[in-house]
Amino acid sequence: MRKNILINSIAYILTGISCVLINSCQDFTDNSGMIMEDPKLSFAEDVFEASFSEKEYEVSINANHPWRVKTDADWIEIIDANGDGNDTYKIKVNENTEVLPREAEITAWIIEGTEYKQKIKQDGAGISWERQSISVFSEAQFIEVKFSTTVDYTMTISEGCDWLTVDKIPSATPGELKTFTIKIQVKEFTGDDKREASIFLNGENGKTSELVISQVKSMGDKEYLRMFFDKANGINWTQKWNFDAEFKTDDVNWPGLKITNGYVTEINFTENGIKGDISILCNLRELRTIKLKHEEITCIPEEIGNLKNLETLWLIESKLTGSIPTSITNCTKLSSFNISNHPTNTPAGFENKVEGTLDILKDINSIVTIKVYCNNFSGGLPNLTLNNDGVPEEWPNLKEFLIYSNPLGGSIPEGYGKLFDKNDVTSVVMKDCELTGTIPQDLKECSYYKKYPNNFKTDNNLTE
Repeated sequence: MRKNILINSIAYILTGISCVLINSCQDFTDNSGMIMEDPKLSFAEDVFEASFSEKEYEVSINANHPWRVKTDADWIEIIDANGDGNDTYKIKVNENTEVLPREAEITAWIIEGTEYKQKIKQDGAGISWERQSISVFSEAQFIEVKFSTTVDYTMTISEGCDWLTVDKIPSATPGELKTFTIKIQVKEFTGDDKREASIFLNGENGKTSELVISQVKSMGDKEYLRMFFDKANGINWTQKWNFDAEFKTDDVNWPGLKITNGYVTEINFTENGIKGDISILCNLRELRTIKLKHEEITCIPEEIGNLKNLETLWLIESKLTGSIPTSITNCTKLSSFNISNHPTNTPAGFENKVEGTLDILKDINSIVTIKVYCNNFSGGLPNLTLNNDGVPEEWPNLKEFLIYSNPLGGSIPEGYGKLFDKNDVTSVVMKDCELTGTIPQDLKECSYYKKYPNNFKTDNNLTE
């Protein structure tokens, strides 16, 4: 009797263990251990289209089990990421301020390792000013501004504004990306403070892009320096200005400055504790040289184009971010441009991290020196406009072209060899720029390349 009881007990235990083992091998069970159907998931729409404006959406999913969604796009916020069976997830799509559309993916899954993708396509704004604001001096003048559009539009000026006039309004081609430059006439300002008005681009898609134009009463350079001193951490500078002293070149009272006939012509500081925005300096209309190193500057300001006499712009190892503003092409006397970092010895926290492309620099014919090495430029080398002899029309004065250690990518376009030979360049370094492809024939024949081939080949993927 006891033997039978023992045998039955052992059998009961083994049966229980078997059930556990069998159930543990199932991918899906409900609470009672019943086998559930294999996971199935699909999006109601493979491509979900969103408006250019900020908006929340509920997007449908068809599924037979609980699921989750995620995205790596920084312009999409997942509000409700979970669902059970046929349900919806909820997202907020941020406004697209770029002219062209953009795309991202939503990833959904029921079990890890099995993912389903949906494309989110957001309309572009369709129309946008290149700049959102411009500050100008009090005298009458013409200013040029660019905008891009893929839609038809109208242009309006703030109601009651009688001091701005648009010279000519170009026609758009709907569906085709067009970039226009318009000329705006600004009348003389005789007031005591400043005035502002806006020019609106009104796209047929409902998007409005605003350009704010501010015109201020011109002050003396000394007043502009005082404003800069107050906003750029002047109280903590190593070398401070004495605003009670006579306004002239004086290393004791006005360190770092050259002053001629009451106008600042040069600013030159290293490790002086300058912090923040330098746009106020762009009101110094006779300024020819800016040399700042180991400061903490936010960016190259849009207002840089106001400096029509600027010849030298050095912002070296000074925590720069952003990109090169297009207004820099107004600096038609700019000869030396240096925003580089030392490849191994830049002080921690002072690295420049300027991005975007180098294309804007090719429109500055006066430039002799370009030093942008060890930054974050991408988009390849600028394509050059070649004449009938294959000689570039851009950069007629270029002597130094140091662009190494930037993730530019792409191949070397035709024309650089002819450019370097024509200008008898003294220094060119393109190494470590993720360049690929075959070296163009004109560059292989270039005397500088023959002498220093490693300045081009090192840490690139170039072939001859």
